[in-house]
Amino acid sequence: MEFVKRAFKLTNKNIMLVCGLIIFQCLSSVYIILTQTTGLNMNIQILILYALMVVAFFAGFFNIIKYNLNNEIGKLRFLEGVGDYFLPMLGIFSVSFIFYSLGSLVSVLIAEHYLGGIKPIISLIANLLNNPNISAEAIKSINPALIELSFIWLVILWAILALISFILLFWVPVLYIDSERNIFKSFFKAIKFLGKNFVKTLLFSIIILIVVIALSLLESLTASIPAISAIFSIVTYYFTVVFLFGIFLLYKEKSSGNQGNN
Repeated sequence: MEFVKRAFKLTNKNIMLVCGLIIFQCLSSVYIILTQTTGLNMNIQILILYALMVVAFFAGFFNIIKYNLNNEIGKLRFLEGVGDYFLPMLGIFSVSFIFYSLGSLVSVLIAEHYLGGIKPIISLIANLLNNPNISAEAIKSINPALIELSFIWLVILWAILALISFILLFWVPVLYIDSERNIFKSFFKAIKFLGKNFVKTLLFSIIILIVVIALSLLESLTASIPAISAIFSIVTYYFTVVFLFGIFLLYKEKSSGNQGNN
């Protein structure tokens, strides 16, 4: 896949985008700390402000990617992107949130229907997350059937969210590359593109999924060694930028080809 090689080249040439994601993650940590130290009403206000910050950041961030596709100077295009694309990105984030929420709800209903209920599964997962250094003896004392059910539910949840991510994959590239600010038109245009280029987009999505799962596992396994875990976090941000460039390049390459054929 030639566009993947180009994505790596563009990422290496614009490594500051990786730094931008790291800085954004640091700012996000501040919001998380604030929500842990304030009351419910203030938490809601902080979450709304955080959501708007996320939308504004990515509205500008994707605009930089758009300009760098043609090796144009895109570093100063951040604020321009915030101004031009904030409202469409707000719409995309809002609708995407609804999609992911519905997907999560479907996984919960499946657990309630076929896995004997979601409460024991959530309790087990929460307990393991809150106690990352839990002893092997404590794990052995957990009902093996409950562990199996929790694993099945997580696989179902991941599969549903991965499917939603695949469906929404080219929504943002359509918005930026085609300047289609009507989010419903851009959504259906993205779905149409996905259907026409299903095999290539599916293969690319599988590569993304494999890399994401591998990096997530490595980051989790090294959580007790902060320095190593931090390295894997940086690698994750690097590949995030690579994949974003890849998605934009794939859409630009194939959509222009389709238009040429038409």
